Amino acid sequence: MKRPKEPLMDDVDWRTRLWLALDARCALLLKIGLILSLFLLTFGVSVLTAWKSPLYGVALLALPFGAVFVLVLEKRLVLAPVIILFAAAFVPFSLPTGTGSRLVISLVLGVLFIFLWLLRMALVERHIHLERTPANAPVFGFIAVVIVSIVWSAVFRDPLVYLWRTFYFVQIASALVMIVSPALVLFSANVLREEKYIRLMVWMMIFLGVAGMVDNLLPISLPANTGGLASMWVIGLGLALGLFDEKIKKRTRAFLLLLALEWVYEGFM
Repeated sequence: MKRPKEPLMDDVDWRTRLWLALDARCALLLKIGLILSLFLLTFGVSVLTAWKSPLYGVALLALPFGAVFVLVLEKRLVLAPVIILFAAAFVPFSLPTGTGSRLVISLVLGVLFIFLWLLRMALVERHIHLERTPANAPVFGFIAVVIVSIVWSAVFRDPLVYLWRTFYFVQIASALVMIVSPALVLFSANVLREEKYIRLMVWMMIFLGVAGMVDNLLPISLPANTGGLASMWVIGLGLALGLFDEKIKKRTRAFLLLLALEWVYEGFM
């Protein structure tokens, strides 16, 4: 059989020719845009590294990779709580705010993932919905109290309170921290549907406890954030798994109990 002849350009519909021309032009513009973007990125990294700090240059250089990371992760938001916990526990990186305090990377990731979650529900799913959990009412009540209190403190401020240049910025940032922390509870309750990710987060906290124990017993320093509520989680999870999880081997359960007791000793003795 003879193969059908390919249509000549004269036989192609004008709409098709227009789209082909636009595709060619878009491809050319895309190539030019990529070249200019790389040039501007290189220039920006050089300026920030020379005038400010190499850390700023690295942060700017990481932006394109961060954008790709966000686009990929938007499809797998179930990994977001795991990533936030890992960043909070093992990533000693924070962003400057121009004040005495800094933004820890876990808080930045928390805000980003909550925003992506809400954006996906609004634009993709076109339906804002929450799983019914006992935490919904307390979390929304707490967030409402924070918002009312920040507005109330600004409107009915005591005249004896000294206002510095970044006063309201610090107030809003503090309110954001208090809002994001409980909001992550709702976020995790709505995206974590598989037990394996919860188990992964549990063992991540156990590993953090081991890193803290190594820091306490040996003269080395590991990149592990063992402050804040880490002791509560390590002790609670260690005791719970060691006493009640019969699926774990006895040696592992004994080690978990020793880990919890070591943290109790270091924290209270």
